[in-house]
Amino acid sequence: MLLQSFVGTKRNEQRVYNWITERQLTVPVDHSYQPNRNPLKHFAEAVRDRNVGLGLLTNFMYLWAEMGVATFLTLDLTSKVGLPLSEAAVISGASGITGWMGQIVWGAISDKLGRKFCLRILTVGFTACILCCMFINSAATAWLILIIWGIFRNSPYAVLYAMLVDSAPKSAGASLGLLVGVGLGLSGALVTPVAGYFIQHFGWHWDYVMLAAVCLLTFIPMSLMRETSGDKASV
Repeated sequence: MLLQSFVGTKRNEQRVYNWITERQLTVPVDHSYQPNRNPLKHFAEAVRDRNVGLGLLTNFMYLWAEMGVATFLTLDLTSKVGLPLSEAAVISGASGITGWMGQIVWGAISDKLGRKFCLRILTVGFTACILCCMFINSAATAWLILIIWGIFRNSPYAVLYAMLVDSAPKSAGASLGLLVGVGLGLSGALVTPVAGYFIQHFGWHWDYVMLAAVCLLTFIPMSLMRETSGDKASV
């Protein structure tokens, strides 16, 4: 927080935005736009865009799958694999080692090749990694699968955020606020009892199958989205 107060100045922010603009990349916020002072009207303006509404649903599904895995992962590693709690807690965060890489790499690729193109690849990788969690039987396999999952786990959000900024630049702040608030808050609250029910009554394998199936369902709203970047961007 102290470092942010010195580095995150208005001047430095403008330097970053100038760098982004010069390279024809996606600027997070259009500062020339003066938003409506009524936040509810601002949110309504954002949701009227088709990509924003579909993006909310897609984001919800990604977060459902992610939170469903993350919430019970430590318990899985201790109860099923038999690892000590301290070791399981460390391993459960292994995806964070590669998570930041995925956001940078896939975000940049989506600027050139298209948002939907990248989201399709990420969805397949995300789903495959969730299914692979069924085969974790040691600390070594847990490290391997979770580190690979990190490449896909956080990446869809960066691409989705960029798509929403492309789609509704004047409502970018509201769009991102809706994604974070509705997606993270609602999915986290709902998936916990559902995943817990699956684990208790059907076992770990069927829980991962359920979470992977929800992740695959993102292809439905994704197919209805308008491409905003790359050669196939809609005019």
